[in-house]
Amino acid sequence: MESRKPQRSALVDSYVVPGDVILDLADMTNQTIKLGAGLRQDCDTIQATSAGRLRLSKPNKYWVENSQKRYVPSVEDTVLGIVVDTKPDVSIHFPLEVLPARFLVLRSLL
Repeated sequence: MESRKPQRSALVDSYVVPGDVILDLADMTNQTIKLGAGLRQDCDTIQATSAGRLRLSKPNKYWVENSQKRYVPSVEDTVLGIVVDTKPDVSIHFPLEVLPARFLVLRSLL
């Protein structure tokens, strides 16, 4: 029986964007792949869900490394609008009330 070495993606250490196919699982047999941030499994493929550099650590752990950070509100941030309802209507957009220019500063955090 032939011993197969785990297949490494050709995209490792290169930049990927959402939708890029990282690995085709149809070609792999009996190998465990661990997915980190920025990746998801869609049927027999592993796809990127965020932009950044694809990384690999042994054994077979893939993730997308990026500089995106989560927004944390702070006092004196500029406010463009207030979400007035969290239930989407027929479209995918949420109702938003745009504020006049004199109210465009976050006065305090709740």
